[in-house]
Amino acid sequence: MIKVVIIGAGYMAREHAKAMSDIDGVCIVGAMGRSRAKVQLLCSQFGIDICAETVEELHKKTQADALIIAVNELSSPAIIMEALNFPWIILAEKPISLDLEE
Repeated sequence: MIKVVIIGAGYMAREHAKAMSDIDGVCIVGAMGRSRAKVQLLCSQFGIDICAETVEELHKKTQADALIIAVNELSSPAIIMEALNFPWIILAEKPISLDLEE
């Protein structure tokens, strides 16, 4: 079983959750996002057990194999950089930075 977590709770996070839910051998085990209400809704819609507050908590409570980052362009770089501290495969929808220098 491949354990997946999602950061983000908007439209694209739901699309990723739908896609992951259709794959045999994949289980979405946690989620987090800026809006607690949206994350809780995503979790209830897809049977996700862990609604975390931080990236560290998300990893610690789930020990996930893979992370999907589905957040806006301004939030993405900081979340990606934090997520790199943990041993999971990362699928990030947005670039790691807003410019080449960063």
